[in-house]
Amino acid sequence: MTTKVIINPVNKEPVIRYDRVTDKRKGDDGQFYETTVQEHQLTRAPGTRVTVCANPSASRGGALNTGLDVLVDNPYRDGDSEITKDKDNPQWRTHEWEKIFKGKDQVLRQYILEYKHNRPFNFYTNQVDPFGHTKTYLGDSANTIPFFQTSEAQLEMYDGITVLDLKNPLHEVLYWVLVARDDIANSAQELALNPGAKWYISKETEEAEVKLKSRQKRNKAISRLEEINDVGDNSVIKFVKVINDPAFANVKTISKTQAYNMLDSFLKGKPENITEFNFAYNLYNKPESTPEFEARVTIHDCLTNRIMYQRGNTITWLPPRREDGSQPQEISWNRLEEVIDFLTNPANAADQKDLNDQLSARLRL
Repeated sequence: MTTKVIINPVNKEPVIRYDRVTDKRKGDDGQFYETTVQEHQLTRAPGTRVTVCANPSASRGGALNTGLDVLVDNPYRDGDSEITKDKDNPQWRTHEWEKIFKGKDQVLRQYILEYKHNRPFNFYTNQVDPFGHTKTYLGDSANTIPFFQTSEAQLEMYDGITVLDLKNPLHEVLYWVLVARDDIANSAQELALNPGAKWYISKETEEAEVKLKSRQKRNKAISRLEEINDVGDNSVIKFVKVINDPAFANVKTISKTQAYNMLDSFLKGKPENITEFNFAYNLYNKPESTPEFEARVTIHDCLTNRIMYQRGNTITWLPPRREDGSQPQEISWNRLEEVIDFLTNPANAADQKDLNDQLSARLRL
């Protein structure tokens, strides 16, 4: 049974452009030249981090929400199994611990971890000292900073996964701190219930399953890309125009090979890219949604060839002049879906013909 848990970033922050230096050599001219590889998944520069710790809780009167002040089943109710030789004569390390554990079905998780980690009673207290010193546990004659006010109780979260090994006492305590935080979902499934989460927790085995499913989804998407490319028409180019990605927004004229390579790189990027590709594939593959797929291609071509203009969410089309020289009024839509409805509604056949003729004439230039 695995004892490792993984803290995964949700990565809601935009991905940054970062060039990682992989080699540095001195040229014949005496200058140093760097070889770099562009990273595509970073939301922060390497080396930067976020410090996570237990937060003060208003419901606890300002005490810290450590995740340890919770009643849980008491494993030491009938003694410490490591030192109890006779079940009729249960033993604990000290009389103080006996008073805390003996005969009680539930105790605070704090006490269980203090005993398990061989710490003094109240070592993991959630009470904070605003002046930075207090008596933290019984028998302590010196003023000591509480554990949760030390740097040891802080976890540095870098841009990537963080692994905790619950066999490590410090990691076990920090794990419960993370579980108690509102900005950390306790599982990938809980993310849907906690949209504000910046991280989610998974077990090592769960993470392996997630990675396997992710690979399977990516492999299936790449198989679909091969299928589209083998058709031999311009479908692979149309996919670049339909997929909603900033890297594709200004694509105007490309070859099939260029389109294939762009989509291949896209599918090897963020997991969200698979979802975007599958959305386009479902439009393309289902007869009832093919008109929407083609409408999205037309909208992309109209925007990149300045037949349509977009300001914010508003998309505007200025129809061509009529045969008598008069200029029809421009047509504006507040949402992309409204443009799609316009282009797929048979009632707008005359306007659709005008727009397609206008686009064809522009593409011939």
